[in-house]
Amino acid sequence: MVKCIIVGCTSGYKSNTDKVHQFGAPKDSKLRSEWQRCIPRKDFILKDNSYVCEKHFKEEDIIKYWESGSVKVPYTKWKLKEGTTPSIFPGPSYLSNFKKQRKLPAVRHTPKSKSSNENAVDYTNNCSIEQGSCRIEDNLYHKLANFQCSPWIKLPMTVENTDICFVVFIANSNSVPTVERSIQVNKQGQVSYAVNGKLIDITEQGIEVAKNIEDFSNNIKKFESIRLCYGNPLANIFPNFPKDLCTKSNKGFLQHRQCLLTIQKDTYCSKCKLLKNVLACREKRKALGSKEMLEISPSKKPRIIEIRKKAYALQRKVTITKKKICDLQDELSKYISLCKSHKDMAEYNEQFIQDKLNGMNESQKTMIMECFAASRVKNSKSRRYSEDWLMLCLLFNIRSP
Repeated sequence: MVKCIIVGCTSGYKSNTDKVHQFGAPKDSKLRSEWQRCIPRKDFILKDNSYVCEKHFKEEDIIKYWESGSVKVPYTKWKLKEGTTPSIFPGPSYLSNFKKQRKLPAVRHTPKSKSSNENAVDYTNNCSIEQGSCRIEDNLYHKLANFQCSPWIKLPMTVENTDICFVVFIANSNSVPTVERSIQVNKQGQVSYAVNGKLIDITEQGIEVAKNIEDFSNNIKKFESIRLCYGNPLANIFPNFPKDLCTKSNKGFLQHRQCLLTIQKDTYCSKCKLLKNVLACREKRKALGSKEMLEISPSKKPRIIEIRKKAYALQRKVTITKKKICDLQDELSKYISLCKSHKDMAEYNEQFIQDKLNGMNESQKTMIMECFAASRVKNSKSRRYSEDWLMLCLLFNIRSP
């Protein structure tokens, strides 16, 4: 994302996650020089890759929608009116140049004679009223003046705001009527749909822009058929639920703050589906006395992830080292037991061995005596074998196939 060039504005920086529209420097040299004069930045030259965000322009200078009669389509990329310059800047108020717009001078009407006035009345009766009726019919707001559709109730927004609002009430868990679905139509004929006080995107639901009463009636039926998500776990299961994570819905369920509001096939949306497990894990952590996880700002998350990876790698090294120590200790104990047995064999005297070998044949006695003799030798190179053992080995070799 490109960065705003205005001093003190952080739009486009990593520390600021707000998504704003950016406007590039104008290609017209005269308009670019006007931008250069308006921007309070010393020794700065506007380039083709210089951008200014929407925060530094007046609302009326930005074109956000494409309009054609009652149709109003939002632009993906906003545009500026011709000759617009940035005028709102952070800092002292004198930096922002707010110019009070003057009204157009009143048009003076010269008095006309009686005969001409009579002719004018006849002319308006024949023409201007018809034009006025055509304009009213084109606007959905005026067409809905006498429109009724049960069970929808037609209400004004407020005393000051005369937008038409169609609502459907349901009884909540306390048997109190609350608004479940609402449709708002403003004076320009723009229609917005809301569920439980939150606007929804109608393009994904197959609802198109209504141009007449029939289209509007069909859209209401489509809006009624949309399945809603009321949340997953009951509120009484987790009475001390975290307010920053979820809220209590009209049906008495806990609903995720980022609930998708509408569903296609499942009973809950993807956010509310995982909510029960998240709340259960938090309750388990509290029961075990674990510390609650702190919320980390997006700018610090990469550093925290890097530290966690290093800590995990060190923990793995410690585990592997402990395993090696255990293996070495086992080998050492085996070696000690082996050395002890060698030492015991070396301490046996020859008379004791002869007494133990009574009842064996000469070949077996010779082999065992050689084993004891080998245990007494410290250096394997100084080992000497008896003649009987050598002859016995030769006989073994001769007899072997």
